[in-house]
Amino acid sequence: MTKLLNFVFNKRNCYFFFLIITLLVCFVSQKIYKFDLDLNIQDGGHYKLISEDLRNFFYVRSYYSSRILGPFLAWLMQKIFFIKSYYAFLALVCIFFYLLQIITFNFLSKETKVYWPAFSFVILIYFSNWLILYNFFNPYQLVDLLCYFFSLLLIISTLRKQLFYFFAVSLFAILNKHYMIILVFLCSIQLFFNVEKKYRKQIIFFFFLVFALLALIQKFSGVYSSSPSETIFTLSFEWILDKLLDLRYFFTIIFNDLNIFYLLPFIFLIFVKDNINIIIKNHLIVSYFYIMTVMLVVMHLLFGAENFPRIFFQAFYVLIILLSINFINNTNSSFFNIILFFSPILILIEYVILFFNIQFTNAGFVNYMHFERPFNFISFYYTGSALFLFLIFENKLFKKYEKNFK
Repeated sequence: MTKLLNFVFNKRNCYFFFLIITLLVCFVSQKIYKFDLDLNIQDGGHYKLISEDLRNFFYVRSYYSSRILGPFLAWLMQKIFFIKSYYAFLALVCIFFYLLQIITFNFLSKETKVYWPAFSFVILIYFSNWLILYNFFNPYQLVDLLCYFFSLLLIISTLRKQLFYFFAVSLFAILNKHYMIILVFLCSIQLFFNVEKKYRKQIIFFFFLVFALLALIQKFSGVYSSSPSETIFTLSFEWILDKLLDLRYFFTIIFNDLNIFYLLPFIFLIFVKDNINIIIKNHLIVSYFYIMTVMLVVMHLLFGAENFPRIFFQAFYVLIILLSINFINNTNSSFFNIILFFSPILILIEYVILFFNIQFTNAGFVNYMHFERPFNFISFYYTGSALFLFLIFENKLFKKYEKNFK
């Protein structure tokens, strides 16, 4: 059986399968949901305005216009292909979602020539909840998908000590979202202590260059806006100072609002052998998750309850990528790999049921994923957690039946 899987899921075929999956998700999302800008005017309207006329960078509120990269790319798509802004954003979502899968796949399968476990795990990461797929339903929120994309590239370049690659990605990252400067800063410190001394001055210079670009963007974005002209730095300082001692929000936001479920099932990866060592070794990168979670709790009223899960998972994503490496590469068990390979079927079953519910009822994708899914025991929150615990605590049965799968 493993020989057949090795033949079907070679590297080139996996690239093709990811393309088919991306196009299928795009088609289905547009089939079951018609985007309404009026319902998403708070964010989507601002990005749309900038993408249609780049001069709106100076007139849209700084909080949104400083996220210039996505709208700029959509503007380019409109000029080159003569398409409407919605389809420009949708095309970019498809492109970056496909690239995200490919890069993650290559990163996880780098240490092995067996590609199908890595293929399966990529599906698990990006289809386990609605927070990444949401971009297909609201393409104007491309900024979120780009956060995952640049977070992944920052981690890879940091672990591989690729300085030029790292700082090139850093420049694009802070043009996408201002708070990416936190991850850039933490990765820069880790690089500083892990590279040869002769490169440390370059790291300091390039970080200040990135920070200067961020300050410049903050200074000129929304300069003619009728909204308050506070930069993200001032805004963050005021809210943190005001809410830091009000810790009652933590339990409400994390537990009562069901955000704790977004840690499942990947939080169990901390039980994988040697992953604690990885966390300790990369504690600066891992601290991004803790810092962002504290900021989200403290600034909850500013971000809004509907935005919390998306940003929360973007921070947790960094931890998922770091902990996934050992999970994929540190096993020689074919039984383990085969179970992992077929595990996306658990997600597929849930999505098929959800698809028919949306078609024949008034149920919504996000409404189910956020409010109903935690109470559905066939959801991947529970089946995936059980699967991960089963695979992590590998027992003698794996070795006993190993020969049957070769």
